[in-house]
Amino acid sequence: MYESRASGLRVLIAGCGRLGSSLGAVLAEQAHTVWGLRRRTDELPDEIQPLEGDLASGRGLSSLPPCLDYVFYTASSGSSSAEGYKAAYLTGVRNLLETLIKQQQTIRRVFFVSSTGVYSQQSGEWVDEDSPTCPRYSAGEYLLQGEDLIGSSPYPGTVVRLAGIYGPGRVRLLDRVARGKEACLQERTQYTNLIHSTDCVAILNHLMHLAEPSRLYIAADCEPTDRCILLHWLADQLNAPKPQTLPASHFSSRQLRSNKRCSSQRLLQSGYEFVYPTFRQGYISLVKDYQCP
Repeated sequence: MYESRASGLRVLIAGCGRLGSSLGAVLAEQAHTVWGLRRRTDELPDEIQPLEGDLASGRGLSSLPPCLDYVFYTASSGSSSAEGYKAAYLTGVRNLLETLIKQQQTIRRVFFVSSTGVYSQQSGEWVDEDSPTCPRYSAGEYLLQGEDLIGSSPYPGTVVRLAGIYGPGRVRLLDRVARGKEACLQERTQYTNLIHSTDCVAILNHLMHLAEPSRLYIAADCEPTDRCILLHWLADQLNAPKPQTLPASHFSSRQLRSNKRCSSQRLLQSGYEFVYPTFRQGYISLVKDYQCP
């Protein structure tokens, strides 16, 4: 059920990168006042009020606007090192929450964007919000610690675990398929879980307008797919060579570390309807506009 409220909410998007900027633009169109916090603010959309600061160091956090209604934490790591993950997903979360508490902000809800990478199931099993988490890499470990901080804060919190994001500007897989650089796993089915960037934004907007959202949601589209099926479909659409089928020894441990099917049933039960329920609807317009570099 949606909550009835007047427009003109005050929203902070912390770590306002590509996803946060898209969300902020949508919320601003709904007559909300949106601030975007990031280290450099020159790339923020005009609709978003700029706040220059650094979540990891705490620089600039003392200048947060008062009387905030909602906070979205959408930061991503600036590097693939354990230190970068810790700064983005743990230290930054702690610094922001401590600042909000110190300022005696009365936040209605804090939304934390996490990842389905916190799951490491290997046998193609279905996972939902109640499935065990045991990440095999440092990013997942620090994401879980950040989730715990959100859950133990004095503010109501909701964690959204996003699947692999694709969409405009996120065409690395298309590049690799077009160049014949992708391969199928020989020994077994390997499931991949995806979500279009448009749905990422729409889901966060949807949850903000629920009267009582749950504390945790998985956000993946409605069709977990054998990666080989996805690669062959993309190759057909791009008129590219068929991907090879290779044994596991040709893949990195990172490529093989997870094989699961993520369920978004809780999200669907909340009333959300996917713009792109499967990769086919989501990728078709990307393929149409794609130009191989």
